[in-house]
Order: sequence, then structure tokens, then C-alpha cells
Amino acid sequence: MSFGHWVSRHPAILTHAKALRHVCTYEANEPACHAQELDDGINYVWPLDGWSTDSGMLAVRIALFMGFAPVHVCGIPLDTSGHFYDPPGVGHSYAFEPERWEPFLDRLRFIKSA
Repeated sequence: MSFGHWVSRHPAILTHAKALRHVCTYEANEPACHAQELDDGINYVWPLDGWSTDSGMLAVRIALFMGFAPVHVCGIPLDTSGHFYDPPGVGHSYAFEPERWEPFLDRLRFIKSA
């Protein structure tokens, strides 16, 4: 089973990922690709304002706008702790801003590892 929707703030990555998917798998279903700007292979463009600075939270926002609920959020750092590939002690500048998400919080489920 594969995911039916892919989202990224970097549309060129989605184009390359779709090409790699055809080389590495035999799945016939094409995912719908969503981004904030048009590029080859992008099916849906969402010209949303600038506060979805993280691809994961952009995906959450698009899922909510498409009517999916609840949206289960996992694997997206909501603090400045960094990404899984960052060296120890290196973080990033993203910080979750709950006040911006207030209208959606009742439709989100955050899953945090222990």
C-alpha cells in the first residue's frame, strides 16, 4: 500500500521522487502531488500564506483543507530539536506556533515518542 498524496515545500523533490518510485517499485497508482508552487509533476498548487514553513506542517494544513480529520501528526519535530539526520546538538529554527493552529487543534492528534 502506498500513500495517495505527497506534499513538499520543494516541488522538484517530488518530481524526482516520483521518477525514482517508478524505477524502484511496480506500483501502478500515481500519488497526487501537492506544493505551494507549480513544477513538473505537481498536480495541485496551494498558494498558502508563508506560515507553513515546514513541509510536514504544510501537509497537515492541506489535509485539513481537504477535509481529512483527525490528522495524526508524527515524525514532524514541533520544536527546535532538529531532524533525524542532523548531527547531535544541531537543531533547526522551526518552532511550532500553537496560536496559528488554534482553529485546527481539535482536529489534530500529536503522537510523540517516549
